[in-house]
Amino acid sequence: MSEPATILLIEDEPRLRNNLQILLQREGYRVATAQDGAQGIKKASEAAYDLVITDIVTPAVNGFQVMDYLRDHQPETVVLVMTGYVSTESAIEALRRGAYDYLSKPFDFDIMKITIERALEKVRLSKTLRRYMSELEQKVDERTSELTEANRKLEQSLVDLRAAQEQLIQAEKLSALGELIAGVAHELNSPLSTIALSSELAMSVAAVPEGRLRTQLERIAEATVHCQQIVKSLVSFARKQKPEPAYIDVNGLCAKALELVVGQLKVGNIELEKRFDERLPQTMADPHQLQQVFVNLATNAYQAMAAGSGRGKLLVETRAGDRVIHIAFHDDGPGISKEHQRKIFDPFFTTKADGTGLGLSISYGIVKEHGGDISVRSVPGKGTTFLVEIPVTRP
Repeated sequence: MSEPATILLIEDEPRLRNNLQILLQREGYRVATAQDGAQGIKKASEAAYDLVITDIVTPAVNGFQVMDYLRDHQPETVVLVMTGYVSTESAIEALRRGAYDYLSKPFDFDIMKITIERALEKVRLSKTLRRYMSELEQKVDERTSELTEANRKLEQSLVDLRAAQEQLIQAEKLSALGELIAGVAHELNSPLSTIALSSELAMSVAAVPEGRLRTQLERIAEATVHCQQIVKSLVSFARKQKPEPAYIDVNGLCAKALELVVGQLKVGNIELEKRFDERLPQTMADPHQLQQVFVNLATNAYQAMAAGSGRGKLLVETRAGDRVIHIAFHDDGPGISKEHQRKIFDPFFTTKADGTGLGLSISYGIVKEHGGDISVRSVPGKGTTFLVEIPVTRP
């Protein structure tokens, strides 16, 4: 059952005020009264009313001032004004200023009841409209939130799609180059071996132990060794050997890999810091392949810092994630431009004069074969971070 409507009656004549209060209460309304405009404003400030009935002419504060207060502070309140026959012009002015209707003195109570019912019907309709508007706004907000979330998911799907497309392109590059590289490496191995053997033989039978001839032979031998190393990298890249997993401790494997480059780091004035998560779980992975990845990343960091300022700091950090192991290599070297970051894992892409551009490509392939991910974040002038993520799998 709905609550009875509340009415504030402002009338300065006591008998009329009391009689109207009794009549309205008999109709089922809750009626409060005020003897003048000032008291009416005070009561209106203390409680909200569905309808205010006010005489236009009251001592000190008149009905117009009451209407002004309600318009400024309770604009939803409906107002009826009361006036005598001689002040119908004031009633018309009240209508212009926002009153719903007016009641003429002396009252015909039946007409008064109809006028009040119409006024309260407007109140009910206004409340219903506000409720519907509030519900509509809530539904719009909910729908907007749903659309915002759907749009966010769509944008994330596009990002994931682009990432998957880039990975597919990368995989196609590796696949397309694999067979070609294997054939080239095989063809190069034989003549390089011949050159290396011949240069060693020539140095052993050279008549002069020191001199220009020996220097040239030594250069040939060094260049041959360098070429053989390149061919070895090509073969490693082309084979795409499947991982031979074992249950390993990534912290221990990472420490062993760093031991292989610690001498280089010291010579290059590179400080090494290790932050290994002691709670790191063990996982199934190929220790030799992962060690190759860690050595490649540490060596790249060393070379970048050595070529930059000639000193620096390498921070290697491991961390346990949600069913994944994070291994990060942070350096404070010169950084990598955004343009180069997009190509960093491409085969043969390198910024080094004597680089092969295969180290990171091989590392990329190894990590992907393990079901993991490898990424780079870099700010030119502020350093680079390579992040390797390996899933945690049980035997």
